[in-house]
Order: sequence, then structure tokens, then C-alpha cells
Amino acid sequence: GGGKSLQKPFVRLLLNQPDFLTANAIRNRINERFGPRICVPNSASECVLYFPPRYTNEKTRFLSIVSSLRVSDHDELRRDYIASAIDRLVKETDKNEPEIILEGIGKPALNSLRPLLTHPDESVRFHAARCMMNIGSNEAIHTLRSIILDTDSPYRIAAIRCVGASGSQRDAKPVLLGALAENDLQVRLTAYEMLVELDSPMIMRKVIGGGNFVVDSVVCGGPKAIYVYQQETPRIVLFGSPIQCSKDLFVQSDDGAVTLNALQGDKYVSVSRRHPGRPRVVGPLKSSFELSLLLQTLGEMPEFSGSSGLRPGLAVAYADIVPLLRKMSSQNALGAAFYAGPDLNAEAIFQNSTVSGR
Repeated sequence: GGGKSLQKPFVRLLLNQPDFLTANAIRNRINERFGPRICVPNSASECVLYFPPRYTNEKTRFLSIVSSLRVSDHDELRRDYIASAIDRLVKETDKNEPEIILEGIGKPALNSLRPLLTHPDESVRFHAARCMMNIGSNEAIHTLRSIILDTDSPYRIAAIRCVGASGSQRDAKPVLLGALAENDLQVRLTAYEMLVELDSPMIMRKVIGGGNFVVDSVVCGGPKAIYVYQQETPRIVLFGSPIQCSKDLFVQSDDGAVTLNALQGDKYVSVSRRHPGRPRVVGPLKSSFELSLLLQTLGEMPEFSGSSGLRPGLAVAYADIVPLLRKMSSQNALGAAFYAGPDLNAEAIFQNSTVSGR
């Protein structure tokens, strides 16, 4: 939920029967597949397993792949293992397990996976393509792109995540930028999140109020939309930026503390706030009709040093800005559709807490 681990995460692999040769064989097999020092033997009975960068956000998947590996990897045994997994990938309803097995085998499985990219069953095409991408082959990018473009496909979201996580930046960015222009909000959000990971220049980020929340302006086609996150990092995403507010504007927060006002023909929005601790009004400040700049005026701190380069704001909290945006949307004062993500279920968090007496 926004915390960062101070330690590099790891898992201990414990051998049922301590043996240095077996521990070294496990290390060699894992490091051969995923790179040096992913697996480090500590003793004859224990290996420490670290997570490769590719699987930082997919730890469960990585552990499943490791569990599928065979220490003995002779050519004939490997061929039989690949053939069995390919047969299961084509015939079985649950294709995740054979896909995991083939991903664990790695590059030797690519030749057997390649013909499945044109299989008549879309589920087979998707799982084969995702497996190839995760192994490190960009040959499957066109298959995944076709799935993403198919508005009826149930695999669109998973395909976008795979392209963003496993595709080369050169191949992934055009596919993800195309998905940003879709009408489907979940498709756009997923593409946006993957482009954030890739540090795309099409997303311009403003950190507001010294880090209280961020505003991401996304340059893209498709309908203009505003999405606010209500879990994890406080964040407002503006699809199709710049987004302009209504020129004839009067909106007040439910408690009357914040007022946005502009008459027809005004060049600026007048923004004011009742001081939270004193009987006076702060402002009005002049702000732009462009929503990203208006949000900056609302959320920035009231005072800055002359060298900061930032204009002062009203220090309105993120928790107060979200309902204000919702109210602006209900009054048709936003030049875009407004969407709010799921609420943080604080009650469930406290119910699951092990702390007594709280």
C-alpha cells in the first residue's frame, strides 16, 4: 500500500535431505535460467532465492516457475518435458500450469511454442505468446497486439500487462500508446500504468504539495477522462490532457471551505479557501482553466522560497480535492468524464489487524 521494503526480498529453499551436490545442482539450474546469484547456497541444507528484476511485481509467478524446474535437464528429458507441456497447453482448459512449465524451460521451448501463435483457439495463442514474451522473445508481440485490438477478447488486460512488463521498450511503447486511445477505461488504465513503469515521455507528472499527491497528464487520443485513485499512492490521471474546465464556473465544496469562481469572459479562475484555523479567507488566487494547473493551485503549499519556482497554493488535501472534482463533474464543469477508483476498505484492514485493544 505504498510502503517500501528496506531489505531485498528473498525466499529460503530447504532441502529435505542435506547434500552439497544437490544444493549446487539447484543453484546451477536456477542461475542458468534466470542469471547469476539469483540462487545462492548457504549450506548443504539451504539455498537463498532472490527475485530477478523481471519478476519484482510477479513474485508468486516466479516461485511457481522455480517449483516447475527439473534439476536434471538432459536433452532427451527436456524434449519429452516440452512435448508434454505443449500438448497440455493445447488441450487442457487451465493453461496456466503448462505455460509456467514452458516458461521455466526457457529458450529451448521457443521452437515448439512458435507454431501456436497462429492456433485457431485464442486462448492457446495468448498463453503461447505470453510465454514467449516472458522467456525473452519479441516474436509474439504481433499476436498480443491483435488480442489487445480485439474489443471482445477476454485477454486484453493480461496482454497489455505482458507487453509492458516483458516487451522491449521499442516494441512495447507503440502498442501501449494505441491502447491509451481506447474507449475501455480499464484498458486505458492498464496501458497507462505500464507506461509509467517504462517512464514514457507521453506522461507528464506533477508532484503537488511536496508529495501529498501527483497529477499525471497523459497525452493520448480517445475520449478525455479523469481518473482518481483512492488506494495506494494519491494520484489523479488526466487522459487526453490538456483538459479545460467550463468557462462559466462556480463550484463550492460541501462544507463551503473551498470556492472556484469564474464568470463568462474571465481569463482566470478565482480560487479561495476558508482558513482551517482562523476566521478569514485565504485568497482568492488566480488560476488557469486548465485542470492540471487548477489542481496545482488547490494543492500546493501556501508559501515557497523565491528560488523554488513554484507558485503558492491553498494546501487543500487530496481527500478534499476528490469530492470537489466529483461535484464539478456533476455540474458539467469538467471537460471530461470523471471516474473514481475503488475506495480503500479501512474497516476490513482494522478487522484483520492483530493489534489488540484498538
